[in-house]
Amino acid sequence: MQSLVRPISSAARRAAAFLLVTTSTVLGQDVRVETPPPLLEFELPNSKKLTVSGELRWRAESRQNYDFRDNAGANPFFVGQRARVAFDFRVKDDVRAFLQVADTRVFGEETSTVDRSADGLDVHQAFLEWDVNEDLLLKIGRQEIELGEQRLISSLNWLDQARTLNGVVATYDTSDSSKLIGFATILASDALQTDNTGAWVNGLYWTSACDGFETDLYTIALLDEETAANGTEHRWTFGTRLRQRFETGLFVGFEAATQVGELDNRDIPILDTYAIHADIGFEFADHEWKPRFMVEADIASGNDPSSNDNERFNNLLPFAHAYWGQMDFAIWENMLHVSAQVEVKPSKTSKLRLSWHMFESMEPGDRFGGPVATLSNGVANGSDKMGNEVDLLYRHDLGSGIWGEAGASAFLPGSGVRDARGSDDTALFFYYMMGIKL
Repeated sequence: MQSLVRPISSAARRAAAFLLVTTSTVLGQDVRVETPPPLLEFELPNSKKLTVSGELRWRAESRQNYDFRDNAGANPFFVGQRARVAFDFRVKDDVRAFLQVADTRVFGEETSTVDRSADGLDVHQAFLEWDVNEDLLLKIGRQEIELGEQRLISSLNWLDQARTLNGVVATYDTSDSSKLIGFATILASDALQTDNTGAWVNGLYWTSACDGFETDLYTIALLDEETAANGTEHRWTFGTRLRQRFETGLFVGFEAATQVGELDNRDIPILDTYAIHADIGFEFADHEWKPRFMVEADIASGNDPSSNDNERFNNLLPFAHAYWGQMDFAIWENMLHVSAQVEVKPSKTSKLRLSWHMFESMEPGDRFGGPVATLSNGVANGSDKMGNEVDLLYRHDLGSGIWGEAGASAFLPGSGVRDARGSDDTALFFYYMMGIKL
C-alpha cells in the first residue's frame, strides 16, 4: 500500500492534505480506474476556477437464504443506482468550495417515476476548505472522512449513499512526513428541541509514513446523549496502527484499540473492551500478474452476560464490507475472524480475488452480526462457531472512466447460527456493479 503521507512540494501540499483525510487506501481494496478529464472546466476572472464532474453507478444484487432457510427464505433481487454531480470552485489560491449532489435509489421503489415519490435526492458533500498557512488546512461542512485503513472511520463507499459527516476537520503538518488531524462532527442533533440531546464523534488522529513504515496514533470520542435504551453513551477509543512494507514484497500490518467510558449506566472497562487486527502477506511485483497473498486475524471483545460491565467493543463507523466478508454478516465486535486471500491482476486494468473467512463469537451469549443481518442475538450455552464465507471478486477498468465489477459469495453457517436460528442452510450472494466517472 502506498504511504499515506510523504514529503511533497508546497504546490501540491493542499491537494495532498485533502486526500489524506478523504481518500485513504483500504488495504487490498484499491482498484486503479482511469480518471477522465472533468466534465466541464471554467477559467474565471481573478484566477478563479470552476470544475464540474460527475459519477453514475449501478449495482444489481441477489441475496438468497439470508435467513438460512431453503424452504421459507426470502430471496430478494434489486438494482441500486447512484448519480452524483460535483461543483469544485477554487475561490482563490487558499480557499476552495465544494458541493456534491447525489441521487440514490432502488429501481422500482417509487410508485411512479413521474410523481413526487421520487425523493432520493440529497446533498452528499458541501464544505469550505481554507488553507490557513503552509501547515494548517481547515474544512467545515458536510464531508467524507476516511482515517487509516478505515476499520473505525470510513466513508463506506460500497453503499450507494455512502457516509458523510457534518463538522470541522483540521489537518496540521507536524513534519514533512507526518500530520495531525483533528475532527469534530455531529451525528445527530435536536437543536430545535429543548432537552439539548444529540450525538457527536470527535477525535485526534496522528499519522506518519517514512521509508515504507506507517504509524498512526488516535483517540476518538463517541458522545451520545440519547441511546436506543434512553440512556447515554460516553465512549473513548484509544488505538494505534502500524504497517511495514519491505522491498522484497513482504508486508505486515497491526492495529489495536481499547475503549473506556460508560453506556446506559454500565461501565466500559479499559483493556477489557478491545479490538486487535494483524495481517501478513507477500506481493510478487515483478511477476506479470502481480500475485498477492495475505492472511489476517481479527478479534474484538463481546459482552459477558454475567458481568455488570459493558465489554463489547464498538466498531464506530467502519468499512466492514472491505474486511469481514462481502456478505456483510460481521463487524469488528464480539468477533474472532481468520481469513486468507489470493489476488492476481491478469492485466493492468483488471484484478481477480478469492477470499476465505472463518467467524466465531468471543462471547456466544452476546449478539453476533453485521450491517446486513444478525446471525445470533446471543444464546446461553450456545456454540461460538458462526460459520465460513467464501468470496470471489473480479473487477475491470474498461477505459474512458468506465469500470465493471462482479462478485459471488457463499456463507456456510456454523453450529452457533443453528443454535440461534434453528436452521443452517447455505446463504448465497451475487452482484454485478458498473460505473462511469464523468
